[in-house]
Amino acid sequence: MSALISQTCLSEVLITSPNGMLGLPFLTRKKGFTAKVYATKAASRIGQLMMEDLVYMHKEFRQFYGPESDEPIWMKWDRLEMLPLELKKTVFGADGTDFGCWMPLYSAADVKACMLKVKSLNYAEEICYNGIVIAKPLPSGLEIGSCNWRINGPRGNIAYISNFSSLNALEQVGNDEDRSGLANYLSNSSSADVNSETRSALLSTDEYLEEIDKLDFICSCSMDSIKAGGSILIPTGRLGIILQLLERFELHLTSENMKVPIFVISSVAEELMTFTSIIPEWLGQQCQDRLYSEKPSLFTHTEMLKDGRLYLFPAIHSVELLKIWQEPCIVFCPHWSLRLGPVTHLLRRWRGDQNSLLVIEEGVDANLVLLPFKPIAMKVLQCSFLSGMQLKKSLLLMKILQPKHVLFPEIFRRCVDTLKVSLSSSFYQENETLHIPHTEDSSRLHIDMDLARQIKYTKFEEQNVDISRLKGKLTVEHGRYKAVR
Repeated sequence: MSALISQTCLSEVLITSPNGMLGLPFLTRKKGFTAKVYATKAASRIGQLMMEDLVYMHKEFRQFYGPESDEPIWMKWDRLEMLPLELKKTVFGADGTDFGCWMPLYSAADVKACMLKVKSLNYAEEICYNGIVIAKPLPSGLEIGSCNWRINGPRGNIAYISNFSSLNALEQVGNDEDRSGLANYLSNSSSADVNSETRSALLSTDEYLEEIDKLDFICSCSMDSIKAGGSILIPTGRLGIILQLLERFELHLTSENMKVPIFVISSVAEELMTFTSIIPEWLGQQCQDRLYSEKPSLFTHTEMLKDGRLYLFPAIHSVELLKIWQEPCIVFCPHWSLRLGPVTHLLRRWRGDQNSLLVIEEGVDANLVLLPFKPIAMKVLQCSFLSGMQLKKSLLLMKILQPKHVLFPEIFRRCVDTLKVSLSSSFYQENETLHIPHTEDSSRLHIDMDLARQIKYTKFEEQNVDISRLKGKLTVEHGRYKAVR
């Protein structure tokens, strides 16, 4: 989630992915919130379903353990002092200042009120804010509904790229020799020097193939566990990842001639899967080719549902689920924190089975999230599902585009400094205001022909400037200054 900030108030919020929606109700329920919120229709709908699922799981938790008081027991100071070190860091933050940021989860009413403030945009639809800023979402290729934003204004244009792979940034550019060669290339060549080989590298599908390799590795490890009699548990709410893994699991199970039931357990599972059939513009080329072919369905999961190889259930205690439950099996369910939803029950069931496998995302502290389930004999596979654009490729892209100024996340400072990138740049971090220099010394002014005929220039030789008196009305319309009579 990103935002355009004025000197006095939050004026515009741009959502870059469905996951960016999850924290939005905390913002929109604040008293006096008046900002405009924009998201693609796909991100808006998927994000809403993810929020509703989170609220449902929290409601279920409260029903099981009882409602919380205004100050939960675990947040009382005497209890906090007894927490393990890792949990203390989570609660207080590394510098001990984050405790005041904790707040109750939003409600179903908060989600509904939040969505009323979101303007959903079609694929590549332009919006004009106050006649000054024009924003346009373009697909980032990272997830269904995820986008990059192109923002145009009278004093300059901004491109916001969201499909960036932020993990291990320095390692992405290879070894010392590779980094040295890239640094020399970036420093000594101009945009005109970029050869066809480099341009081909920018258009390569390396990131996609890397992502498929990761998914195939997960499937390979899963097949080994299933052969040993174990089950597979994948706690994730990312629709794109679920769809991709279902495709790969189907290929691996078919090649191994294995029949194993796959369950997706979520209060919004059916709605999420149904939604995929009405957003073909956000799908990859392979799925789009299927759409215009004679194949009966866009996704493998549609055929799997018909054939009884895939099952969707709203809750783990569903009567129909209990009737057909079979192990070993593959289960997709929320929540990645391992604190809410079906995953908590399934972990307690399988944690002692050394043949079963738990798949969690990188960036999650495995030791911390698994604390309530220890001792655990279950295998744990931690991996990064999404690749995104690598830093090396993004820097080559910058060399071609030649932007006036580039903003990098603070995490990339060391890498950018190491490569001696010869671009005007700044580094931003969370909760810090950053002043961006103007990309143009002056703004363009469109003048009506009738008004332009009145212009009579006087030349100032010393300053080499032509000036003229002009009487008219100055307006800003669709991101452009305009002078009319």
